[in-house]
Amino acid sequence: MADRFRGDVDHNVPRLVSSVDEPVRVWDPVHRERGVDATTRLVYCRNGDTMPWRKILIGLAVLGSLVVLCGYLVLSSAPFGAAATGGRLARIESHPRFRDGAFTNVEPQASSGFADLLTYLKSQFFYDEVRVPPNPIPVVPVTTEQTRLRAEDSLRAFWIGHSSVYVEIDGVRVLTDPVFSEYASPFDIGPKRFHPPPIALDELPKIDAVVISHDHYDHLDHRTVTALAEGGTEFFVPLGVGAHLATLFWAWIG
Repeated sequence: MADRFRGDVDHNVPRLVSSVDEPVRVWDPVHRERGVDATTRLVYCRNGDTMPWRKILIGLAVLGSLVVLCGYLVLSSAPFGAAATGGRLARIESHPRFRDGAFTNVEPQASSGFADLLTYLKSQFFYDEVRVPPNPIPVVPVTTEQTRLRAEDSLRAFWIGHSSVYVEIDGVRVLTDPVFSEYASPFDIGPKRFHPPPIALDELPKIDAVVISHDHYDHLDHRTVTALAEGGTEFFVPLGVGAHLATLFWAWIG
């Protein structure tokens, strides 16, 4: 019946259909304009003739599942770190400053409200200070010859950028918060450094120790620490950051 009826219907006429074999009342303006007293008609349709809502919903469900899967895979990658488990988690939970599932500051944190949020947003989007250097920043390059060890009782240091500092103290080479990537981000997008490091990562001498203060991307660069770990560098990090590094390489982490 549905096949015969479809041949008689003007396909320019908007109509509603049902997902079951039952009549559905529809508005038929074409017949009304022609003077036919048929403002409503009976339309029979089969499941295969329904409007594409079911296909649209299935497509959206598949797309949503793919987005969730991709998000899970990305967030599970090494640059995003990992949560502490096992003995490392036990050390965290036994710390006297760890309370109610989080570390607490020695000094009480200042209270903030909606007004503070508005002030912060205003400072981020409406400002008059210069936040990007208008001209290239001059950088004095450091050569491999300059990084040769001096006497055991010497002290020498040079700034790499932000919190990254190279220090030689009593014959030991130390890096603090080393970031040699171009972006402070898990990807090649985001905050970009204003100048190149004074020395390339692969030109550094053997680094004895790395000290990392916290796990923000402008302090913990997974590409840099991975390269340093391959050279046998020892890492000294706060509780919790060790779990992040464990996802990058297998090494003793203090």
